Amino acid sequence: MQVAGKVVVVTGGGNGIGRAMCEAFHRAGAARVVVADIDPAAARAVATPIGGAAFKCDVGKEKDVLHVIEETEHQFGPIELFCSNAASIRCRSMPAERPTNRGHEAGPFTSWRTFMPHGI
Repeated sequence: MQVAGKVVVVTGGGNGIGRAMCEAFHRAGAARVVVADIDPAAARAVATPIGGAAFKCDVGKEKDVLHVIEETEHQFGPIELFCSNAASIRCRSMPAERPTNRGHEAGPFTSWRTFMPHGI
């Protein structure tokens, strides 16, 4: 996709892959790169040198995402590319076992949370 002259939003743009995408879109000539991140200082640190805009945004909160969309379109025009790079980590209790489509019991089912680092 050609981003030259277009408005681009990147969630999770304050670090890692999101930061790299923001910088790449800027180099590719995006009219404006909007850096949305749960850490507003990180978003500003990426947005400032590329002439972008920074928004605090927790993608787990619909109102935050809607705010980024509305403010971006109000200030800079239509969004041509919205990169949903950020993740919202939510955990629910998972059943110890689950049925399969074959009508018999599956083995133990371990939540993905088991594999996540502590503190997440």
